[in-house]
Order: sequence, then C-alpha cells, then structure tokens
Amino acid sequence: MNIYFLEYEGDCQRYGAISPDNNNEPSLVVSLSPMAMAWLERNGVEYLSIDDFTTMEEEARIGQANLENCSDLCAAIDEIIASHMDTEKHFGVSGYPLMRFQRQRTKIFLDNITIRALRGSKLLKKYRPQLIYIPKPVYHSAESPMFYHWMDSLYGRILELAGGALGIEVRFWDAAKQAPEARMNIRGRIRQKVRLIALQLRYYFQILSRGIKESPILFSMGYDLGEIFAGRKHVFYPMVLLAPAQKESLGADERAAQSAIASDVRVNDLLTVEGISFVSLLAAKIEELLILDIKKSVNNIQSLVRRHRGAPAVFFAAGPQDLIDCTLFTCLAASGIPPVIVQHGGYGYARSSMLSLSDLSFRGYWLSWGDGVDELFGAETHGRMEFISIGSRGIAEIQSVSRAQPGKALSREKKKVMFILPGATNYIYYWGGSPWTDGKLYRFVKQSLDVLKRYSDEYDIIIRPHGKMLSARNDTLSYFPFCELYKEYLPFFRVESRSFKEIVHEPDLFLFNYPTTILLQALATGRPIATVNYPMYYMPAAVRSLLPDNVYLADSEDRFFDIMNEVLRKGEFPVNTADGRFLEKYGVHHGSLEENMDNAMVKIKERGMKGFDREDSRFDFRWPQ
Repeated sequence: MNIYFLEYEGDCQRYGAISPDNNNEPSLVVSLSPMAMAWLERNGVEYLSIDDFTTMEEEARIGQANLENCSDLCAAIDEIIASHMDTEKHFGVSGYPLMRFQRQRTKIFLDNITIRALRGSKLLKKYRPQLIYIPKPVYHSAESPMFYHWMDSLYGRILELAGGALGIEVRFWDAAKQAPEARMNIRGRIRQKVRLIALQLRYYFQILSRGIKESPILFSMGYDLGEIFAGRKHVFYPMVLLAPAQKESLGADERAAQSAIASDVRVNDLLTVEGISFVSLLAAKIEELLILDIKKSVNNIQSLVRRHRGAPAVFFAAGPQDLIDCTLFTCLAASGIPPVIVQHGGYGYARSSMLSLSDLSFRGYWLSWGDGVDELFGAETHGRMEFISIGSRGIAEIQSVSRAQPGKALSREKKKVMFILPGATNYIYYWGGSPWTDGKLYRFVKQSLDVLKRYSDEYDIIIRPHGKMLSARNDTLSYFPFCELYKEYLPFFRVESRSFKEIVHEPDLFLFNYPTTILLQALATGRPIATVNYPMYYMPAAVRSLLPDNVYLADSEDRFFDIMNEVLRKGEFPVNTADGRFLEKYGVHHGSLEENMDNAMVKIKERGMKGFDREDSRFDFRWPQ
C-alpha cells in the first residue's frame, strides 16, 4: 500500500496529476491540513484526516503532561548549557536560565511535536505502507520564532523520521513549500512592519527635544497600549528590539552544548513518541536559541535599558512569556525602571494552563481593567506584583451606548446573528499554531456554518472574520488559507469588514469559539452570547457564576451546536443591560480611563521599584564590563 499525505495546495495538485488509481496499487489519501481537506472534498476524493488518529481527550492529556515535561526538558537543557558554556563571559550573568525562560514556547514545541508524532506513528503502524509521499520540509534554523514552526511542514519532518524508523520508503512532493497565500501574508507583514518603524521614528524625533527619560516607554504595541495612551505626545516607542540580531555561526562551546543536548538520555526520553525519537527536531531550535534569542536579548535589551535608565516605566501589552521578555523584565528591575504590563482581553477573567508557564512573578505593576483580575491571578504572582485597576475605554464606551439605547436592534424584520470567524489561534492545546494546519478548527467552523446555513432564510447572518482575513478592497474574504475554505458559504451569509467597535451594537446574537476579548465587548451590549468553555482555556466556576442569564457557555463543541440550534429555533434573544456584575468586576473601573491612568502613572513614578524585594531576582544580574 502507498499513502499520499497532502498538506499544501501544491501537494494536492501533484496528487491529482499523478492519478495513483491507474497504477493498480492500493493507496490511501491522508489530509494534513484544512486546505487539503477542502481540495479533496471539492474533487470528491475519499480521504482520512490525520486529526482522526487522536481524540481531543487524548490531546488534552498529552497537553497536560507536557506542562510538566516542558519544565523537565528546560531544566535538562539548561544544565547541559551551563556545563559547556561560561554564561558570565557571554552575558555578565552567572547561571543564566535560558530554557527556564522558554517554558511556554517549549510547551508549544512539545505539543506541536508529540501530538503530531502520535498521530503519524499510529497511522503508519496501523497501515504499514511500503511507500509514503509527504510534503517536503523546509529546513532552516533562523527564520521563525523559537519553537514555532511557521510556513514549514512540521508534519513532513515528523513523517520523514517516523517512516525512516519503521523502514518505510519516503518520497517528497517536489518543492512543496508554503502556500502562495502565506508568502503574500509575509509581504504584507513586512510592509506593516516598515510602516510601524516609520511611525516609531516620527514619535522618536517628536519627543527627542523634550527629554526621552521623562517619557514612559511602550515596548510592544497593541490595542491595549494604544487605548490607554491614545492622543498622548510624551510617549516613546522604542524600535531597538525590532532589529534582528546578525546571524552568526555557533562557537566551539555552543556546538558542544548542542551536541550534548541531542545525545542526552533525558532529552531523548521526552522527545520519544511510540518508540520513535524526534530529538533531531530540537537541534535547529537550540541553534536559534543560542544564536538569535540570546544575542537579541542581551545586546539589544542592554542597549535599551542603558540608554533609558531614567525612564519612569516601560509598558508591555502582555507579560513576560519567553527569554527576551524575561531578560528585559529582569534588566529593568535591576536598573530601577518599573516594568508595567497591561491586561490583554480574556487574559484577566479566563484561564489557560499555559499561564502557569508565564513568568508572572516579576517585580513591577499590572494595570488591569477591573478589580477581579487581582483575585484571579494575584496568587500566581506571589505578591511580587502590584495590581492597579484602570478600566477599559472600549468596554466603557460600548456599555455607555448600550445603556442609552437598550434594545435598539430588536425592531428589524430580520434579526442579525454574528459569527466571529476564528483567526490564527489554535484553541485546543497550544498557541501559535498555523490555521492551515489545524483540521479540528476547520471542522468546528465548518460545522458551525452548516448549522447557521439552515437558518439563513430566517436571519440576517453575518460572518466577522479576524482582521487579517479581510480584503482591503471590499467586504469579501481575502486570499488567506483559512478563508478560502468557507467562500462556498457566502451565498448564505455576508461578510462584515467594519471594525468590531463600529458594529458591536448591531447583532442580536453573538457566536464565537472561546471567551476572549470579544466576550466583554459583546457583554457590554447586553445581547445574548454563545461560546465554548474549553478545558485548556476556560472561566472558573466563580467567574462564570457572574455571567448574566443570556450568556450560554457550552462545555463542549457538541453542546455549543445544540445551543445554537435551540436559540435559533426559538428565535428569542433576551437583552440584559441590568446585570453588570461581570463587567464591573472584570471589564470596567470607576472614574475615567484618563484619570485612572494619570493616577497610576503618578504612583508608579513616585514609588518606582521601592518596596519590591530585590532579593527576589531569579539570578544575580550584573552588567558586563
């Protein structure tokens, strides 16, 4: 038997060209991505999905086990690096915990590898083919963030290793690299980055004469920081960390460390699935860690902190989640500059097991929307962080309009139902997964649209895609892998391209896949909401008990589809603008955002790092001479 693994559009086209049925050999077609699934369905080809070889329960168990495994893997690698490299010579830091600060990305790496490896190994062992065709991996070490596999066939790498270990002949689809849509996205991101750098330069020269040291520094932009600093001139947007480190070769010590890691028994055990070792997939990422992340962290961060030691604070749109973040937070605290993080959407009322890997025990401040965030996350900071509630301008504005015009949308002949199309986030077991490599997400959205299609005559059904999935020219889906799969549904729905804030008061019912920022925004309108409370991204019982009755929080995808059918069949969309307990606790704060922010800045400037235990530092940081 031959097995044809299809992932990218090019793989599918080549499969169609070779006509394997004419070879009189039994064959099996296996889809590795939503793009392949859609192509096979359009062309009437019977296939298996690689996702079917693990259940969501099995994936959840693996994901939970990897929480502990990633800490063990990081500890083992750090021990090996410390035994081969003089970190004080490199960074002026003794015992620099490189991998300990990479636990979250290591968890992503392990999930990416172990779950895909289990699927592939189980499939190959079940069918025992003589020959497999797989996507050609793109081997590189310095083109993607640490432990993320973007624009590459990770399945190709895994199946190559698994096939070789099982004695199966492996052939590649010629030059089957990333899809053209992905390359278009890269060019778009480059243009966006250039515009951002130009904007930062303009702000830099605007305030240079006023004295940068008196201006708060915004390290990472996002709607969070944009909202609280809107219209303020005395803000410095640093660009020092946008410049990538120069690619260099590994030194003798670094090569020795890399070789020791690849042969270490503990490391191999943690990267062995179904008796097959996938430790070689770690080699390029360790090289990336040693060459790019360390040098980018040390050189650029030290430059930034040294130049702005007098800055009153450095603001972040998220907390320290990787080596670069943790290094920067530690350097800032050691230099007396308070690091300040700003609440990012659901990162205040919903929980994820990934949060346990984030370093929330830094010394500094957390600006939260509501007082409830301290109750939910304060225990994880071990008292090393001070929470300051400032509210959210966007949530407060939506709530204000909703109270002034209750039930405005209910007078139409056809009620509006809005389905928020998921973007590039894999909601099952890890963050950072590419949308075109997640068949389960594809099936979830497709099944949601199938339910909505039944009611397309009765309701005005709107699809609101993630912003990156929209065409800039008109209200259509862009040429983006995930969007291409759903264009067949467009005769039944319409696509909405306006900003969410512009249209948030129009729908009579909101539907989306997990309780992220959209939950608060939709909740502020008083309209009913249906979403899913996933085990790996969920609201605890004490939090969900504050939700009003017109919010339907399903504990499974099947229950979500049942709720959709029940609500749409009944046609009743109760508005609730009276019960605001959830918003008051997790989304808003008394007083205006401007006043609250000014008071917070005064407090941070006056107190700085005073009162935070300096002995709390995780290692002895000393500036290199």
